[in-house]
Amino acid sequence: MKIIGIITTILVTLIVSPIWRGYALSKLWLWFIVSTFGAAPLGIAQSIGLALVVSFLTHQYDSYEDKEKSATERMVTGVVTAFLSPAMALLIGWIVKGFLG
Repeated sequence: MKIIGIITTILVTLIVSPIWRGYALSKLWLWFIVSTFGAAPLGIAQSIGLALVVSFLTHQYDSYEDKEKSATERMVTGVVTAFLSPAMALLIGWIVKGFLG
C-alpha cells in the first residue's frame, strides 16, 4: 500500500506542479513584464512552456546533499519545493507589486 501512495504523490506532483508554476509565472508576468514593458500577457499554457524552457536552460542540481537523505526525504523535499517555490514567488511578487502603485 505504501508504494501506491508514493506513486500517487509523484503523479499528482508531476501533473499539478507545472500548472501551479504556470499560473504563478502568468501572474508575475502580468504584474511586472506587461505593466512595465507593454508585452502581451501570457496564458497559463504559455507560462508552463516558458517555465519549462527556462528551467531546462538554468536548472542546477547538487547531488551531494541528497546522498545523505533517504528516498522518502528526497521525495518530500521535492514535493514541498514544487509547491512552495511558486507560492513564495507569488507572495513576494504580490508584495513588490504593491510598491509599484
